[in-house]
Amino acid sequence: MGRDKALLIYRDKPFIQLIAEELKNVFKEVIIVSDNSKEYKFLDLPIYQDIYKKSGPLAGIHTALSITKKDVFVTACDFPFINKNLIVSILETSNNEEEVIIFSVNGVAQPLFGIYKLNCLKKLESEIEKDNLSVIRFVMKCKTKVYASENFLNKDVTPFLLNINSPDQYQAFLRIPNNFT
Repeated sequence: MGRDKALLIYRDKPFIQLIAEELKNVFKEVIIVSDNSKEYKFLDLPIYQDIYKKSGPLAGIHTALSITKKDVFVTACDFPFINKNLIVSILETSNNEEEVIIFSVNGVAQPLFGIYKLNCLKKLESEIEKDNLSVIRFVMKCKTKVYASENFLNKDVTPFLLNINSPDQYQAFLRIPNNFT
């Protein structure tokens, strides 16, 4: 992308602010895991740096589990359309059998939108220490429930889990009508 995706602007707010506001509608506690803590101070949320440096999203999930010492809901910083209904729908699927709960959209697993349970922390630590940093490979090594998101909502959720990875995708994203969500 060439710049911090969390700070891309939509509806006059950075993505990360839109996401944090939606998370606050569901959770009592919202934290950010990032090594760019100065950039996100305006959110007035607790910010933790990765315990394992330069290890990508798995390190962020590890840090969140290690700091909170409880199951965590994880979302990427570039899902600006997530909403309370989508979050609640995945929370309602949780039970004690799995380590990870995620959605798939059109058959594609979305490992950066879901629940990571504290019981996967040791396995996560082991994978990071072996330099196995693929989130999707980690998820497939866990007791994971992957739910087809289209079974939980009465509309296509593909746009809600649309993430932005290039300047062209961002420009296309900005053309989505404001009344979409």
